[in-house]
Formats: sequence, C-alpha cells, structure tokens
Amino acid sequence: KPRSEILNLAATTGQLAAHFKDGDTVTDSEDKERLEETMGKLLIGLVRAARVCSLDLCRCIKAKIALNAKKYPVELCKGKAGKYTTYSNETGITKTAGQSTVKDVFDATNDTTDDTVENISAMVSHFVHERNWSQFHTPRNLCLALIGELGELCELFQWAGDNGEGGSSFGLHGWTEDEVDKVGQELADVSIYLLRLASESDVDIGKAAMRVAENSC
Repeated sequence: KPRSEILNLAATTGQLAAHFKDGDTVTDSEDKERLEETMGKLLIGLVRAARVCSLDLCRCIKAKIALNAKKYPVELCKGKAGKYTTYSNETGITKTAGQSTVKDVFDATNDTTDDTVENISAMVSHFVHERNWSQFHTPRNLCLALIGELGELCELFQWAGDNGEGGSSFGLHGWTEDEVDKVGQELADVSIYLLRLASESDVDIGKAAMRVAENSC
C-alpha cells in the first residue's frame, strides 16, 4: 500500500542520516559500502513508492526540474540560496499559484532523454551547476534537505488511512489530480536530493541500486 512504502522510505532515510551525523565525509571503506547500500535501497524504495502510486518517477523528476527552472531563473538566482518566493514578482509563481506540473511544464513528446539513473543525475547536476549552487550542496546540507522533503511527502499521507480512499494497494484512488501531482512532486524532490547527495558523496547510485536488487533476489 502507498503508506507502507512511504514509511519504508522514512525508515531508510533514518539509516541514511546516521551516516552523516558526525560530518560530511564517509571515509572508512566498510562505512562507504554501507552508505552505498543505503542509497541504493532508498532509490529502489522511491521507485517502488512511485509505482504503487501509479506514477512514473522519471517523468515526475523531469517535470519538477522543468518547474524549478521557472521558479529559479538562472539570471535571477545564480549563486544565491534564496527561496523561490524571492523571485515571485518576476516569475509569477507563489505559494498558491503556478505550482502544478499537471500541464504545460514538461512536454514528454519532445523528450529524447533515456530514463537512466546517469542521465537523470546529469540533468539534476546541470540544473545545479548552471545556478552555481554546488557551493551550498554539502552532504549534510543535502541530507537535511532530503529529510525535509520526505517530511512534506509524509504529510500528504498522514491522515489518508490504510483502507478505502487513499489506502488501496495500487494507485491513489479517490485522490484529485492536484493531490496526485503533489505526491509526484514530493517524490521527485526527495529523489533529486538523493541524486545530488550521491554525486557529492562520490557514490554511483545506479550501480548501488543494482547491487541491492541483485542481493535481494
């Protein structure tokens, strides 16, 4: 069920946070292997959570990157760490307007990017480097940001229940289009920070996920 998958994400995220509680760098080889395994588990968990919600995680991530590009124009936010609301006068995007990825943000028909972990990670990295945000992306910062986004995802499910509306085993039955869109965006946000964290921690998260999947067979 969707809530079970979301709780599974929370459990794995707790394991991830433990790796960074004492600093930004994981140097011990055994600790690094455990970090890679945890990141691989979390990526698989995100794919599973999206699937059980009848969402395409890659599409959600691409759509969120496209929306973020509108919220954070390069010419306005390069080298700055401000919230998107700082630029609302220029973008027209506020807390209550322009936040949807349901229409017009991402055109899948014109997308020729293969949906590989490497390609999606490259898209995320390009977005960050274009805005000179790498200076803010320390592992601990990214880990805390990921936890924050997961909290927003959990908030969408906290009163949904495990039976009936919102609790069916596959899909978000009874949820509105906008509510489903919010779930997709939060899954994308967690995924984006995970990909950035993997990059900054020198972890090949695609291979890590493959190893986790192989060991689970």
